[in-house]
Amino acid sequence: LAGVLGSDVPFFLVGGTAEGTGRGELVRPLPDSRAFSFFAVFPNIPFPTGEMYSLLDRDKVFAKLKQMTTSEIHALLDRQSIEWENSFDSVVSAMSPEVAEVMQDIRKEGFSVMLAGSGSTFLIFGDQGSLEKVKGQLPADWKGLRLRTRTRQEALDEYIF
Repeated sequence: LAGVLGSDVPFFLVGGTAEGTGRGELVRPLPDSRAFSFFAVFPNIPFPTGEMYSLLDRDKVFAKLKQMTTSEIHALLDRQSIEWENSFDSVVSAMSPEVAEVMQDIRKEGFSVMLAGSGSTFLIFGDQGSLEKVKGQLPADWKGLRLRTRTRQEALDEYIF
Protein backbone atom coordinates (compact mmCIF):
# COMPACT_ATOMS: atom_id res chain seq x y z
CA LEU A 1 0.00 0.00 0.00
CA ALA A 2 2.83 2.43 0.86
CA GLY A 3 4.40 1.80 -2.57
CA VAL A 4 1.17 2.88 -4.24
CA LEU A 5 1.43 6.27 -2.50
CA GLY A 6 4.97 6.79 -3.81
CA SER A 7 8.10 4.80 -4.53
CA ASP A 8 10.00 6.22 -1.57
CA VAL A 9 7.16 5.99 0.98
CA PRO A 10 8.00 2.39 2.08
CA PHE A 11 11.45 3.57 3.18
CA PHE A 12 9.89 5.70 5.90
CA LEU A 13 8.11 2.67 7.31
CA VAL A 14 11.47 0.92 7.73
CA GLY A 15 13.55 3.91 8.88
CA GLY A 16 17.31 4.08 9.44
CA THR A 17 19.81 2.83 6.90
CA ALA A 18 18.20 0.71 4.19
CA GLU A 19 18.68 -0.52 0.63
CA GLY A 20 15.92 0.34 -1.82
CA THR A 21 15.45 -1.68 -5.00
CA GLY A 22 12.83 -1.84 -7.73
CA ARG A 23 11.58 1.73 -8.02
CA GLY A 24 12.68 2.21 -4.42
CA GLU A 25 9.57 0.55 -3.02
CA LEU A 26 11.34 -2.70 -2.07
CA VAL A 27 13.20 -1.83 1.13
CA ARG A 28 15.66 -4.01 3.03
CA PRO A 29 16.97 -2.77 6.39
CA LEU A 30 20.76 -2.49 6.77
CA PRO A 31 22.71 -1.95 9.99
CA ASP A 32 22.61 1.69 11.05
CA SER A 33 25.52 3.78 9.78
CA ARG A 34 27.69 5.85 12.06
CA ALA A 35 25.97 9.11 13.11
CA PHE A 36 27.02 12.30 11.32
CA SER A 37 25.73 15.74 10.37
CA PHE A 38 25.37 17.30 6.93
CA PHE A 39 23.83 20.29 5.21
CA ALA A 40 20.93 20.10 2.72
CA VAL A 41 20.68 22.89 0.13
CA PHE A 42 17.38 23.66 -1.60
CA PRO A 43 18.00 25.74 -4.74
CA ASN A 44 14.82 27.28 -6.06
CA ILE A 45 15.31 25.44 -9.34
CA PRO A 46 13.14 22.37 -10.06
CA PHE A 47 14.64 19.14 -11.42
CA PRO A 48 11.64 17.13 -12.69
CA THR A 49 12.27 13.48 -11.87
CA GLY A 50 11.17 12.23 -15.30
CA GLU A 51 13.59 14.58 -17.05
CA MET A 52 16.44 13.55 -14.75
CA TYR A 53 15.83 9.86 -15.52
CA SER A 54 15.66 10.58 -19.26
CA LEU A 55 19.19 12.04 -19.07
CA LEU A 56 20.63 9.16 -17.05
CA ASP A 57 22.55 6.25 -18.59
CA ARG A 58 20.60 3.61 -16.66
CA ASP A 59 22.49 0.58 -17.99
CA LYS A 60 25.78 1.98 -16.71
CA VAL A 61 24.32 2.97 -13.33
CA PHE A 62 22.50 -0.26 -12.60
CA ALA A 63 25.40 -2.46 -13.68
CA LYS A 64 27.61 -0.74 -11.08
CA LEU A 65 25.01 -0.98 -8.30
CA LYS A 66 24.32 -4.67 -8.86
CA GLN A 67 28.00 -5.41 -8.24
CA MET A 68 27.97 -4.00 -4.69
CA THR A 69 27.47 -6.36 -1.76
CA THR A 70 25.70 -5.37 1.45
CA SER A 71 29.04 -5.25 3.29
CA GLU A 72 30.48 -2.92 0.60
CA ILE A 73 27.46 -0.64 0.93
CA HIS A 74 27.84 -0.54 4.72
CA ALA A 75 31.59 0.17 4.45
CA LEU A 76 30.78 3.05 2.10
CA LEU A 77 28.28 4.49 4.61
CA ASP A 78 30.85 4.28 7.40
CA ARG A 79 33.25 6.46 5.40
CA GLN A 80 30.74 9.29 5.85
CA SER A 81 30.37 10.34 2.21
CA ILE A 82 34.03 10.70 1.25
CA GLU A 83 33.41 8.39 -1.70
CA TRP A 84 29.65 8.69 -1.99
CA GLU A 85 28.15 9.55 -5.30
CA ASN A 86 24.71 9.87 -6.77
CA SER A 87 24.25 8.71 -10.35
CA PHE A 88 22.21 11.84 -11.04
CA ASP A 89 25.26 14.04 -10.28
CA SER A 90 26.44 13.31 -13.82
CA VAL A 91 23.42 15.06 -15.37
CA VAL A 92 23.04 18.12 -13.10
CA SER A 93 24.65 20.46 -15.61
CA ALA A 94 22.04 19.54 -18.23
CA MET A 95 19.27 20.66 -15.85
CA SER A 96 20.97 23.69 -14.31
CA PRO A 97 24.49 24.92 -15.05
CA GLU A 98 24.11 27.24 -12.02
CA VAL A 99 23.49 24.37 -9.58
CA ALA A 100 26.29 22.32 -11.17
CA GLU A 101 28.70 25.24 -10.80
CA VAL A 102 27.82 25.85 -7.13
CA MET A 103 28.22 22.13 -6.37
CA GLN A 104 31.60 22.09 -8.11
CA ASP A 105 32.79 25.23 -6.27
CA ILE A 106 31.90 23.61 -2.94
CA ARG A 107 33.80 20.45 -3.93
CA LYS A 108 36.85 22.60 -4.73
CA GLU A 109 36.76 23.76 -1.10
CA GLY A 110 37.22 20.14 -0.01
CA PHE A 111 33.65 19.12 0.76
CA SER A 112 31.83 16.03 -0.45
CA VAL A 113 28.69 17.07 -2.34
CA MET A 114 25.95 15.00 -3.93
CA LEU A 115 22.35 15.30 -5.04
CA ALA A 116 19.62 14.00 -2.78
CA GLY A 117 17.57 11.64 -4.92
CA SER A 118 17.09 13.12 -8.39
CA GLY A 119 17.61 16.67 -7.10
CA SER A 120 17.51 19.58 -7.07
CA THR A 121 18.27 19.41 -3.35
CA PHE A 122 21.91 18.54 -2.74
CA LEU A 123 23.84 17.51 0.35
CA ILE A 124 27.16 18.83 1.67
CA PHE A 125 29.23 16.78 4.10
CA GLY A 126 31.84 18.24 6.47
CA ASP A 127 32.35 19.54 9.99
CA GLN A 128 29.70 21.93 11.31
CA GLY A 129 31.92 25.02 11.47
CA SER A 130 32.92 24.67 7.85
CA LEU A 131 29.37 23.96 6.78
CA GLU A 132 28.21 27.25 8.27
CA LYS A 133 30.85 29.03 6.15
CA VAL A 134 29.55 27.35 2.99
CA LYS A 135 25.99 28.29 3.89
CA GLY A 136 26.98 31.96 3.69
CA GLN A 137 28.32 31.49 0.15
CA LEU A 138 25.07 30.20 -1.37
CA PRO A 139 22.85 32.40 -3.56
CA ALA A 140 20.51 34.45 -1.37
CA ASP A 141 17.30 32.82 -2.64
CA TRP A 142 18.54 29.26 -1.91
CA LYS A 143 17.65 27.68 1.40
CA GLY A 144 19.78 25.43 3.58
CA LEU A 145 19.14 23.18 6.52
CA ARG A 146 21.55 21.44 8.89
CA LEU A 147 20.57 17.78 9.39
CA ARG A 148 21.90 14.66 11.06
CA THR A 149 21.50 10.96 10.50
CA ARG A 150 19.18 9.01 12.74
CA THR A 151 19.12 5.42 13.83
CA ARG A 152 16.22 3.24 12.79
CA GLN A 153 14.92 3.29 16.35
CA GLU A 154 15.06 7.11 16.57
CA ALA A 155 13.15 7.43 13.30
CA LEU A 156 10.48 4.89 14.20
CA ASP A 157 10.04 6.14 17.78
CA GLU A 158 9.17 9.61 16.52
CA TYR A 159 6.59 8.48 13.98
CA ILE A 160 4.82 5.64 15.75
CA PHE A 161 1.57 6.95 17.18
